[in-house]
Amino acid sequence: MLLSRIKAGKPTLNEDTTISNPIDRFQSIFRSADKPHFHYQPPDLTKVLVLTDSGDSGGGFLKRVQNFIATADLAQTPEFIELKLPVPGSRSDFLNSIEKHSADLMVTHHHLFETFTDPSLGLGTYLESLLQSSPIPLMIVPHYLDPGFAPATEKLEDVLVISDHFSNSDELINWSAAFVSNSGALWLTHVESEVDFERYMQAIARIPEIDTETARATLSTELLHESMSYIQNCKQQLAKTNPALAVELLACMGQPLNTYRQWLCRDKHELLVIPALAEERFAHRALTGQLATEFPHIAMLIV
Repeated sequence: MLLSRIKAGKPTLNEDTTISNPIDRFQSIFRSADKPHFHYQPPDLTKVLVLTDSGDSGGGFLKRVQNFIATADLAQTPEFIELKLPVPGSRSDFLNSIEKHSADLMVTHHHLFETFTDPSLGLGTYLESLLQSSPIPLMIVPHYLDPGFAPATEKLEDVLVISDHFSNSDELINWSAAFVSNSGALWLTHVESEVDFERYMQAIARIPEIDTETARATLSTELLHESMSYIQNCKQQLAKTNPALAVELLACMGQPLNTYRQWLCRDKHELLVIPALAEERFAHRALTGQLATEFPHIAMLIV
């Protein structure tokens, strides 16, 4: 943010002479920055690919997925295509068989093509491949033989959205809003990493004009303010199209994995929505995998 203002020729900490206090100058840069606004646009969801393995001989997985998604009160009923595959010969064959259907959403289950069903052993090779390579949103539900499958696919009345940075998250919010019932609850959550925050503070401590302790309180407030401001705008815009939908905010500074563990153990949610981020975002990818492993009884949507 500072670099962009320097390049644009706008006042920086050393150049703004209208504000005498260094912390006030520091805070003014955050306040004057352009704040992102949420733009409501429901996703174009016309085709859903339901992927399962040959063990689902009765076709119950497809029917259950259809009924589950129907509880979201979608604006239009999508076409459901069942893709029942044997164990693929290679990773490329597996991905090619999926991509040729040109679906808008793919739904599958934990331990796809695997011989194990123990959640502690991870998601499995094929599901990991989908998480890394799928170009479309991916919904993961419990395995159809898991006792938790039926309870986890009953309804979509309480959806929790996880993001490490909510600015410019329109696609994530729009998909999340599409998969919650009109009278349900949409939880927009953000945990500002304490590790990243301390890294910022180490850099600030090297600027002699800024009092470090005052900057600590100011920066902590401003980092959360950015997400809260965006989420409040989401709430206002969604209320215009669906006034019965309850949009709630959870935001804090902390350790992301531990914080989400506490929230997920405290409240009941039918769906977790997490953004699919670039390959270099290792921390967020690790968080996604860990939550999927620790909470396999909750459906997850990767957008």
